[in-house]
Amino acid sequence: MRLRTVAAVGAMGVLLALPSAPTPATADAPEVGVAWGAAGGAAALSLSPAPRSGAGMGAGLSVDEDLGGDGDGSGGGGAGAGGSGGAGADPESITWGLSPAPQEGVERANFAYTLDAGDLVRDGIVLKNRSAQPLDLEVYARDALTTIEGNLDLQGADEEPAGLGAWISVETPAVQLAPGESATVNFTVGVPAGTPPGDYGAGIITSMPRGEGDGAVRVDRRLALRVFARVPGELVPAVEVSDVSLTAGAALNPFATSTAGVRLRIANTGNVRIVPRIAADVAGPFGWFGVGAVLEGEEEILPGSVVEREISIPGLRPLGRVTARVEVTAVAVGGGAGQSAQTGASASAWAIPWTAIAALLAIAFLAWRVARAGRGARSEGRGTPPPSPAE
Repeated sequence: MRLRTVAAVGAMGVLLALPSAPTPATADAPEVGVAWGAAGGAAALSLSPAPRSGAGMGAGLSVDEDLGGDGDGSGGGGAGAGGSGGAGADPESITWGLSPAPQEGVERANFAYTLDAGDLVRDGIVLKNRSAQPLDLEVYARDALTTIEGNLDLQGADEEPAGLGAWISVETPAVQLAPGESATVNFTVGVPAGTPPGDYGAGIITSMPRGEGDGAVRVDRRLALRVFARVPGELVPAVEVSDVSLTAGAALNPFATSTAGVRLRIANTGNVRIVPRIAADVAGPFGWFGVGAVLEGEEEILPGSVVEREISIPGLRPLGRVTARVEVTAVAVGGGAGQSAQTGASASAWAIPWTAIAALLAIAFLAWRVARAGRGARSEGRGTPPPSPAE
């Protein structure tokens, strides 16, 4: 059994998570798993046996993995809006950090390569124990993916990579760090011959799996740095849209407009990372009273991944049958920036102005009652004979 809980994502929802300064992540054991390093700084993870207010990972992403046992695994993220933590803050805390090994004196936030099929590159990742106790860490690589919510994630420890994660070979898969000690773990990235061009994503993970409670559940706490590789060649952005649905409510005020909601799934069917831009419009019969909205893309979608998006469109006039038309423009990122692909889809729904209909029915009923009362009064007037002269 494996449990995953997304605790938080960065404000941009893309591949960078922790702030530029290496703010440690602190959470209640056994609640923290994966965090991604951000531009300009290293990633850091702190595990504390007791909750502490004001602690967190900033705009990070955490995952708990229950690796099996007799008990029920549970976990939530230890993310918060910034905060403090790290070595020295709590003598019982477990804290370690990651950063790419300096390359020709240049500090990097993560690993990014342009490699031809058959190429081999050697690199390293620096691990630092910020705790007051020794650490035993496992180091390995797994493929990256974009979740349905649009967050970057990694395969679980028990999943076999088939892409870039399988091309990464770690020289030291098990590392022991004394308190305050740092170590560089070297690895190679070898692109198999015949690999088609495109973008590939992975993460180099440091893991500290251990049992919780009476050993019934084994929880894997992971801290990772992202790895991207581009194999040059023909870069083809492509996108597919599916499962388009439209919800169109009606306001209580018969003269007011309502808000339509358009939900859809976007699949990156090309070989390059894309950022989607969604333009949607909703209109009544014959295109009357059309309104529209645009959702600018912020999250990158890895090739082969599918995300779900929803866009709200205010100002809709509920006039019966309404139709939404959606156009998605997928813009390639990285070296293929500027290339794009477009596709569209549509969906229809009923937007019935029940309040207006009820008001019209009420007015019609009152008019009918008034007309009926008038006819009755006229009938009584015609049925009364005039007084005789003798009277």
